[in-house]
Amino acid sequence: MQTALDTCGIATDNWSVDYPESGDSVTFDGVGLTSSDVYFDEVECFGTELGMPGHVTSEMEQTRALDGRRDASWSGFTVSWSYHPDDGMNAIFALSDER
Repeated sequence: MQTALDTCGIATDNWSVDYPESGDSVTFDGVGLTSSDVYFDEVECFGTELGMPGHVTSEMEQTRALDGRRDASWSGFTVSWSYHPDDGMNAIFALSDER
C-alpha cells in the first residue's frame, strides 16, 4: 500500500489520510471537501495502483448519501466507502485474506 501512496503522491501526514504502522489499511476521510488534503482523483489513482476494477471506481463516483455504506473486493483487497455532501467521501482500503 505504501508504494501506491507514493506513486499517487498521497501524503499520510494530514487528517484526511490514515495509514497505520501495520500497513494493512488506508483510510481516506472527507475526500473532495475544500478543507480536505485529498481529492477523488488521488483516491482513484490509489485504487488503480491496487488493481481496483474500473466498475468499482464508477460505483464510488456515483454513490449518494442515500446509498449508505458500500463495499467491494478484488484480488487481495477490499474497499468500503460512503458519501455525504457535508462530509465528502470516506473510504477504507484494506488487505484481504485472499492474497
